[in-house]
Amino acid sequence: MKLGEKLCTIVVVLVMLLMVSAPAYAASYEVLHLEQGQIWTRGYGETHNTAYIRCGAMCHSVYPYTGSDSYSRIQCKVTNTYREVIVTAPYYVLHEGASSYTAMHLKDGYLNTSTVYFHFRGNSSEQAQAVVSYTGTITS
Repeated sequence: MKLGEKLCTIVVVLVMLLMVSAPAYAASYEVLHLEQGQIWTRGYGETHNTAYIRCGAMCHSVYPYTGSDSYSRIQCKVTNTYREVIVTAPYYVLHEGASSYTAMHLKDGYLNTSTVYFHFRGNSSEQAQAVVSYTGTITS
């Protein structure tokens, strides 16, 4: 095999490895099924750095299973292991296409929670799909 062919093979293999491993670096990226009737999803756990007061979630897209797409929002709540809401609002509305996390402040008394759980549901009674990401700690 010639040197040029070897280099080409190495470059192709490296590009393939980067493409396969890229999703591993996308922290907590999920495609969700949102049940009919605004039923909360299971909790998606994420480590929380107890030195910080905020965590966050973001809605990249939301769309119906059938029919026209008039969806633009979903809801999110954050709980602890006991399913107690541990942030300052009962839930937060996440808007489709957000470019940054919606910051959620932990309540006093829950700042030492080392794992937070994100739950999602639709903003209407219809079922949908959503693409979200979330982080257990917002440092800025």
